[in-house]
Formats: sequence, structure tokens, C-alpha cells
Amino acid sequence: MEEMLDSLRDELCIPYLDDILRYGEMFNDHVQGLRRVLKALQKHGVKLRPAKCELFKKEVRYVGRLVSADGVRIDPSDLEAVLSLKERKPS
Repeated sequence: MEEMLDSLRDELCIPYLDDILRYGEMFNDHVQGLRRVLKALQKHGVKLRPAKCELFKKEVRYVGRLVSADGVRIDPSDLEAVLSLKERKPS
């Protein structure tokens, strides 16, 4: 996936393994860029599962983080899971 979208990397999307983060400031620009990404995937014969696609969201979970216009942050549910771990006592 990363190699297929290398020419669009950083300009339109951030591919990582089998995940793609498409971003844009203006809706029309976002749609045009999305078309370019989808055409590149189609050219390589990639088929997407609609159920796994999240389109036009203000915030998404990507590579274990929450990403939005405000930046990148840790998912609170992941943070809670780490904080709830109990310290191991030496045997």
C-alpha cells in the first residue's frame, strides 16, 4: 500500500501498511484528493472494504492514535487500559 501511494504521500495521504489517512482543509479539495487516492489504488487492483472505510470524519483512529485538525493524541481508552495495569510484584 505504501509503495502504491508513494507519489501521493505527504501531499494527499499518509499510507501505513494497510491503512491510509487522507486529509484536507477544504471539502472540495478533500474530495478531489480522495479521487486521486482511489484511482491510484484502482490502478493497482486494490479493492477496499466499505465497512472498514471511514470517510469525511473530523476525527479518526489511525495507527493507534486519534487524529484531527487539533493534532494527534492518545486514545483515552488506550490510556485507561495502561493506567489500570497492576504493577507486578517480584516472586
